[in-house]
Amino acid sequence: EALRRIANGDATCYSNRVLHLAFKDGELVGCCSSTIQPPWTPCGVGHWGLLAVEPAHQRSGVASALVRAAEKRLTDASCVATQIEYHYN
Repeated sequence: EALRRIANGDATCYSNRVLHLAFKDGELVGCCSSTIQPPWTPCGVGHWGLLAVEPAHQRSGVASALVRAAEKRLTDASCVATQIEYHYN
């Protein structure tokens, strides 16, 4: 299912929420989600969250690249602001 959704990209009506994946040497090392105009944000506001990076790959630019990809997707979709999901343990 995940591979099918990735193949669709933003081309279907079910693709509003996208999971950005980061790979290094063929290994999945991180992910971040982005949503265009989720129902809990004001008009024109996108959302990104679920930012996770494998501990061995932290501090190597993976998180920054994922955030850039999520924010670019939202900007390209004409979102004028972004809500960021966060949770600290």
